Amino acid sequence: PARAEENWNPAVNMGPVINSPSTEKAPEISPDGLTLYFSHHSPQGDINIFYSQWDGAAWGPPIDIGGVVNSPRGDWGPTLAGDGNTMYFASDRPGGYGGYDIYVTRRIGGVWQPPQNVGPTINSNVGELGQDTNPEETVLWFVRGWPESRPTDEDIFHSLKVGGQWTTPVLWELDTPYLEDNPDISPDGNKLYFTAIYDTIYGGGYGSFDIWLS
Repeated sequence: PARAEENWNPAVNMGPVINSPSTEKAPEISPDGLTLYFSHHSPQGDINIFYSQWDGAAWGPPIDIGGVVNSPRGDWGPTLAGDGNTMYFASDRPGGYGGYDIYVTRRIGGVWQPPQNVGPTINSNVGELGQDTNPEETVLWFVRGWPESRPTDEDIFHSLKVGGQWTTPVLWELDTPYLEDNPDISPDGNKLYFTAIYDTIYGGGYGSFDIWLS
């Protein structure tokens, strides 16, 4: 891995239409570039998925994606497959396998359907989140926590979809004893962006979490 020192323009705050005195994070742009999905922390402490639509000149006010997808618990980290109608996200709603689980919802006829837990092949009792998939929805990258013996460690795993089913997740081959989080795969599958705290390896970071590239 290397620090993601590519030729990006300086970051620009999206302003008060999108951002609030609370927390907005985990943005995801739709494949057509016209809808921005993100997670919003309410003053009451819950986390919900919102979206904003581009009207050709500006982003519109955020809209709650609704109670079919959101729950009274934490729902965050929306990521889309290439069809723009399949969304994966993490939730700690009741009925999961422990901690945060990964769920999927599909939009049919313009309406998001009730989310489905992706099941025990992916989810476990220690928590899975920070997921991303490729446009074809054939690979699922995600972060898994560890039991109490490693309470500050999270690592990146990936699973392949074979015959419509996710296979047993595999620990990323470049895993380190450090904390890796938030994998984001490029559309062509050749670049993996992620956040990590690398204090002494790969040249170190700039402080706390940095964005890295493999």
